[in-house]
Amino acid sequence: QKPVSTEPEPLTTARFEFKGRFKQQTNLEANLLEIIKNIGVTEAITMKAASEILPTLLSLPTTLHETIFNPHATSHELLVLISALSLFWTLIFQILHKTLTPYIQRQSWLKEAMGREYDRVGVLMCRALSVNWTRDRYIEIMVRDWPKMQGIYLQHFVGGALCLPAVLG
Repeated sequence: QKPVSTEPEPLTTARFEFKGRFKQQTNLEANLLEIIKNIGVTEAITMKAASEILPTLLSLPTTLHETIFNPHATSHELLVLISALSLFWTLIFQILHKTLTPYIQRQSWLKEAMGREYDRVGVLMCRALSVNWTRDRYIEIMVRDWPKMQGIYLQHFVGGALCLPAVLG
């Protein structure tokens, strides 16, 4: 018999059942669990492990912020920082790939643009790299990799923006 609450739940929380127990969670936790579930990470991390890791993940922003501005950070703290950034960008790349790929596959303008690119420089690049790609193969590969390239552009934009305060003094 599942417990039934008569009090309305706040909009900032969601309820989910985990092994027969109800648990309150914030929208951030719900979104993180949904992202983890959707990108297939659950094969490597079970939901139980993910729910145990979640409190640690949610406390990371404070810890990472302290580590970033700590001139005497230990190697362990820096390793955690690098790992968190790697995980963050991996999630961003996976999310971009999952969301942009279905949209891009339907866009004829991108395929036409990649065909023009092949005609201008792609064929020369393929020869220089000793790759025998036909025009159609080149378009197929470039369209498939387009969402990944958007992630790379985003990563470089964010990194460059974070350098602006140091550059501008």
